[in-house]
Amino acid sequence: MSYWYLTTKLGVRTATSLYLLVAVMLCMAILSLTAYLTSWVYVFPSLGPTVFLIFYFPSAAISAPRNTVLGHLAGIVIGVVSFQVLEHIGIAQHSHLVVLSSGVSMGILSMFMALTGVLHPPAASSCLIASLGLVKSYYQGVGMIASVVVICAVGFVLNRLAGIEYPLWNPSEAAPLPKIKTVLGDVSETKQKDKIEELAAKLAMRQKIDED
Repeated sequence: MSYWYLTTKLGVRTATSLYLLVAVMLCMAILSLTAYLTSWVYVFPSLGPTVFLIFYFPSAAISAPRNTVLGHLAGIVIGVVSFQVLEHIGIAQHSHLVVLSSGVSMGILSMFMALTGVLHPPAASSCLIASLGLVKSYYQGVGMIASVVVICAVGFVLNRLAGIEYPLWNPSEAAPLPKIKTVLGDVSETKQKDKIEELAAKLAMRQKIDED
């Protein structure tokens, strides 16, 4: 039964809730069974929000396999490297200073995602896990990425079976720009001369108001 048909009978909210119930349970069951059969235990916390995004926002750029896999990969690599650097210089021996690793790694990951458009918020959780020294070996890191790949593959199959478009790799739409409101208005990509002039006019108007 297709997701579209369910929405016509039950409404979007109810149909989506039921679809999430079934799809998320199946996805995690398949991942758990795979982990059991291959003797790897890599059902880690940041997989939860990733699974939710894949089935709740399947058409969004943040849920595409490209952003999901590369986001988690970047988070794990940055977190592991950050912790190992601090461990090498002796800081990691002091538990209260390990927080420095999480701060550095999170800052670098955030910059990476913003610059590259590889937006996948749950990857920040993977970054924190790695930066706190909880990923003890590269084997564990590979296992975590393998879990993400399995989830994306299951998401692709289940979404397509439900008649929902879900990309094989690249997102169907570009990564969204940040939505930020300022006192001068909404922030957007400035590419045209008239936008620059509009911004200058707003600045001049605000300066005049402040002077008055």
